[in-house]
Amino acid sequence: MANSKHTLWIFVILLTLNACSQYEPVSNPDIVVEGWIDAGGHPIVLIHKAYALANSNPKVELRDIIQEQLIPFGRVTVIDGEDSVVLTGRVDTNYMPPYRYSTTEVIGQEGKTYRLRVQFNQWDATATTTIPPIVHWDSLVVYQASNHLLGMYGYLSDVQQEDYFIVMVKKLHKKQFEICPMGVFSGKQAENGRLRIDIHNQGSDSDQGILNKFFFPQNDSTIYSIKMARIDAEAYAFWDSYAALRLSQGNLFMAVFKNVETNINGGLGYWSGMGTDIINVSVDKPNVYYPKQ
Repeated sequence: MANSKHTLWIFVILLTLNACSQYEPVSNPDIVVEGWIDAGGHPIVLIHKAYALANSNPKVELRDIIQEQLIPFGRVTVIDGEDSVVLTGRVDTNYMPPYRYSTTEVIGQEGKTYRLRVQFNQWDATATTTIPPIVHWDSLVVYQASNHLLGMYGYLSDVQQEDYFIVMVKKLHKKQFEICPMGVFSGKQAENGRLRIDIHNQGSDSDQGILNKFFFPQNDSTIYSIKMARIDAEAYAFWDSYAALRLSQGNLFMAVFKNVETNINGGLGYWSGMGTDIINVSVDKPNVYYPKQ
């Protein structure tokens, strides 16, 4: 896997910035690929150009950043070893950036390998991923974290050291999942084959302190979708380094330069097969248990 030193480029982080965030174009920018295929799902691919956040440039609107960095006319192909399918691009404001490539002709299968190729102007980026077997939750628990906040954790059993997992969350009515803070796990963290996974919120409106923003507000009627996915070693390397960047960068309005792993040859980002288990949770009271399906 390549290791590339580059600027802050994932649009998921960009969402945390306000409409007056500052940026600067990148000379000879890389192409950034964000792509995944769930077991039982269709491939989703988002592509854009790299950019850098900065403090010295004139302020620009968020929509201008998106418009300038978006790649709406790329050729995106998925090859599953038998068929080669060109994905269709379309505007979709459910995702960020708001243009996604997908197809209903490809359905993710456990154990199957998928090759991605992205072509646009001078770029020709490729990556390969395999969808690992799905592992279901043993249990998922909502507990009282403080007077007004709830926490959540789950357990997985029969976890091997070479297993890797990512936990993502979204509100039920949204389409795009986002990685939970500290949401990347290795089987090496398991005790006797049992792995505890703490599930943190993306950042609530709590005034209980910065750490407590990772918890969920009590008596909240919002239903959250919790996505737990087994991923391969290369995807784990990307998400682990990305999560560390996101957690440690501190001020999101400052330019960030850090090594982030990538499995994209000829570009940056990730192409990840996911053995996915999704549970919808109403986080409104403690001691709610969701047993293995």
